[in-house]
Amino acid sequence: MNSADTRHTAEVDSEQREGSRHEAGIDIEKQCAVPLPNGAQCARGLTCKRHGMGAKRTVPGRGAPFDQLLATYLGDN
Repeated sequence: MNSADTRHTAEVDSEQREGSRHEAGIDIEKQCAVPLPNGAQCARGLTCKRHGMGAKRTVPGRGAPFDQLLATYLGDN
């Protein structure tokens, strides 16, 4: 294994340890995260216009209710 492979492995391990991050580094506390047809999650922000509020509210694993996360997100931006 070369140093680039080792670095990539360390980055992946780091992302896996973060509780609110899922596939491809999606932060479900700040991103839409609605499942896509290809099995990935939407990486757009919580204000994503492609997915409805109902779909965003049903994303499992969020640390707080979606509406509370959205209010915080809008206050930060």
